[in-house]
Amino acid sequence: MWIENYLIFLLKALTVLFTAAGIMALIGRRNPSDRHSNITIEHYNTTLQDTQKRLNKTLKKKTKRSKSDVPDQPRLFVLEFKGDIKASQTQYLREEISILLTLANPEKDEVLLKLESPGGTVPGYGLAAAQLTRIKSAGLPLYVAIDQVAASGGYMMACVADHILAAPFAILGSIGVVLQIPNIHRLLKRHAIDFEQLTAGEHKRTLTLCGHNTHEGRTKAQHQLETTHALFKDMIQTHRPKIDLDTVSTGEYWHASSAQSLHLLDTLMTSDEFIFNHLNTHQIYQMTTTHKTTFIEKITQAFTKTLQYFNSKIPYSF
Repeated sequence: MWIENYLIFLLKALTVLFTAAGIMALIGRRNPSDRHSNITIEHYNTTLQDTQKRLNKTLKKKTKRSKSDVPDQPRLFVLEFKGDIKASQTQYLREEISILLTLANPEKDEVLLKLESPGGTVPGYGLAAAQLTRIKSAGLPLYVAIDQVAASGGYMMACVADHILAAPFAILGSIGVVLQIPNIHRLLKRHAIDFEQLTAGEHKRTLTLCGHNTHEGRTKAQHQLETTHALFKDMIQTHRPKIDLDTVSTGEYWHASSAQSLHLLDTLMTSDEFIFNHLNTHQIYQMTTTHKTTFIEKITQAFTKTLQYFNSKIPYSF
């Protein structure tokens, strides 16, 4: 009985939350400047070239101020990625990589990505990993440093690197795919509430929140999970061929000190130590994207962090 009451309370709480968010969104749109749709066309070539020129000026100024006597030192570009469920920082990572590729010299420069992510949605982290492959395709050595966690989709990103560094107690692995969704069909039925769902396509909906889940639907959903898992394993095998997939693709995770023997990483080292070791040999540049967060985005981020805290994964997640 208490479970039933809790579910009803949870539904009420979610209703209040989304209603409040909707009201705030409407208030935000009352600004007269938002009443008409505006279409903006941006000349991408010009934007990219302007950014490149601005950054080149910055790099030249910093090089002149350098205490080093080496006139043409190689450069280490440092990127940072803190992942959420949707890998939303990918929108900034892709822009940073686009600019980076116009500045870096593959013959001498290197790239370090400081990565922290427990995983999330398959499309989100698939795209983030694909962005990193652009760096390797350009011939730039790519290092990934894991100070705390790169699990599941986070490890999918990490495995793209030429060299993986990790702090001894960092968490790596969790090479698997999960689908979890509550089903309140029996609760609705008990209260004489009907739920109608029409689909076109045999497998349009395999598992649902409110409908009656069938054995056939579960079987199809499991098949989709296995297919995604196979793609995940294939990608890891491509980038880290020494890994024994039968051992590491069980969904478990390991601390870096144990994961090294499984070839999940190359060197036990923090990102700070790696950067410090390059101080006398490289010019080091941190690339970051600043973004002004709106009120609605703050609410969304807080809600997302709450979901992460309670380990509530979006369906079809790493």
